[in-house]
Amino acid sequence: MKKRENKKAESKPQADTPLLWSARQVAFHCGLSVRSIWRAVSAGLLPPTQKIMGSTRWRADHIERWISMSCPSQKEFVARMEAEQC
Repeated sequence: MKKRENKKAESKPQADTPLLWSARQVAFHCGLSVRSIWRAVSAGLLPPTQKIMGSTRWRADHIERWISMSCPSQKEFVARMEAEQC
């Protein structure tokens, strides 16, 4: 006898990794302190942030891409991302 497949379980999106990261999550992935993350933001060294209900977040895919690009400045990161989209 075949077991019934649970269709509800199949239709749920995977929530393994959040799409937006907090400063603490970015710090963890970069191997830095949270304070160092805020210093880097002030210096224009991290990818652009997103404001969500007063909370600052970074797109996880942007941080991962930024790291793979060897951590360029925000200006250079944005320019490279725009060049890749064309």
